[in-house]
Amino acid sequence: MLKKNIIKLYVIFAICAFLLISCKQDNNNDYIVEGNIENVEDGHIIIAQEFGDSISVDTIRVDNKGAFKIKGNIDTLSTITMYFNNNTSYTYFFVDKGAKITINGDALYPDLFDIKGQEINNDLTAFKKQNKDIIKKINDILKIVEDSSLVENQSSTATDKTCAMELKNIHFELSNIVGNYVKEHPDKIASVVLINAVFHNENSLTRLDESLSKLRGDAANYYLTKDLFDYSNRIKRSMVGAISPNFTRKDIRGKEYSLVSFRGKYLMMFFVSSTCPLCESQRSKIMALYDKFKKNKENIEFLTVTINTEEEPVSDDIRKNVKWPILIENGGWSSDLLDMYNVNEVPFFTIISPTGIILRRNIPLTEIEGAMAEIKGE
Repeated sequence: MLKKNIIKLYVIFAICAFLLISCKQDNNNDYIVEGNIENVEDGHIIIAQEFGDSISVDTIRVDNKGAFKIKGNIDTLSTITMYFNNNTSYTYFFVDKGAKITINGDALYPDLFDIKGQEINNDLTAFKKQNKDIIKKINDILKIVEDSSLVENQSSTATDKTCAMELKNIHFELSNIVGNYVKEHPDKIASVVLINAVFHNENSLTRLDESLSKLRGDAANYYLTKDLFDYSNRIKRSMVGAISPNFTRKDIRGKEYSLVSFRGKYLMMFFVSSTCPLCESQRSKIMALYDKFKKNKENIEFLTVTINTEEEPVSDDIRKNVKWPILIENGGWSSDLLDMYNVNEVPFFTIISPTGIILRRNIPLTEIEGAMAEIKGE
């Protein structure tokens, strides 16, 4: 009897040990990334790993043959971005728990890296290999633009214009390629990544919506898909022709303003930052433009939305000399108004009609006067 009980105990211990080992294997959250990268100038690369809303940054050594190795721990599919040569170029890849990734390539052409391990990396690498020529051409043109920007002369200006036209044509071709890929692979997460890379801009909104509508299965449920839908909706509510989103804020003098307070008049709304040198350098020109409009009795009002005053308060000079309302928007680049109007750079100038319709957005200061004349049919 005792012998039977001992045997039973051994069996139970064996089963428990097996289950513990199995659970340990199933819950293995470690990952390994290794490979070889040519033309890494500084002997190291910077990696940034996203964890929800936070980012972890680390430095990884690269030997004189370009070999490197990364070990980490992760809970779910995440993105890691690699930066090279003083952050002048980068690429990204995807890791999940238990992943073994290999990366090989040239730091001068990070968009053409051979990244293998996990379906999404394999799919993106296959896409890049199939479209190697067009991707390399884009990189070469961008390098020409970067080099010409170091020299300011008539020749560099002409080069920039030529390159801009070439990039426009190539982007159109790449857009069609990505559109077809999404149509053929609507369930692949790689489709979502390509949509984000090519159609995540205001000029491609129609193509963005078309591509998102085709997604199915894992691709439709991927977190980035929701972000792209949110981005599309944000663009639509602040695009030219849309009704300007209403808001209520107090200005620096304590007076409350709503956007509807300006109904019946054209509104020139400026988004600026108190820490932005360009914004400050343009202030005198904006003030001169305001005085000119008022002198000509134009039916127009100005409104400034200022961010980053937590770092640099609005100066006494501005408080004293600027004649129109200045609203303080807390939260920096995460502020509600910047999100409502899809503002991703400063200074940012928007013209709103007397009926509250957005007529122009992100218009250069030098073009405001001409735009107003065009709007009014003068």
